[in-house]
Amino acid sequence: MIDWQPLLGVDGALSRTTHRWAVHDRALTQVFRVLTDWAWDPLTMRLV
Repeated sequence: MIDWQPLLGVDGALSRTTHRWAVHDRALTQVFRVLTDWAWDPLTMRLV
């Protein structure tokens, strides 16, 4: 496992920020769910 503090700090900050967005804006969360479930799923990417 890599333990590089600058990367871990950025990753943690980004994940906390996006989590706050998801909790605050349910519509945006639904849009991203559709994108990840349908547009960017593994089968679609394989077919592309």
